[in-house]
Amino acid sequence: MKNVSMALGLGYLIIATGCSGFMTSVRGGSIVSPQHLAQYRGIGSISTLWYLGSDTGYHYFAHYVKVSTGYRVRRQDLAIPDEFAYRSRPATFAGAASYWQGL
Repeated sequence: MKNVSMALGLGYLIIATGCSGFMTSVRGGSIVSPQHLAQYRGIGSISTLWYLGSDTGYHYFAHYVKVSTGYRVRRQDLAIPDEFAYRSRPATFAGAASYWQGL
């Protein structure tokens, strides 16, 4: 009976908090400049900057180091040639993307 109660409690916790895995919710992430965000991309093989997609106002990014930190960049501040709708596809690695050139 104790194991059943623990399993039900754990199941409720997962349902209540969500189990998003790699993808995180960043819709409320900090609004930053492209220059600020670019600092996370030039770390070579350990770069952890990911592009999550765009909506009418922002491009969404996540920086993963132990925890995920969400960022938004205004669309008018950064041109992403191969953008896609927010969360319509899996996140793509943004560390080596061409749109960082010149920042």
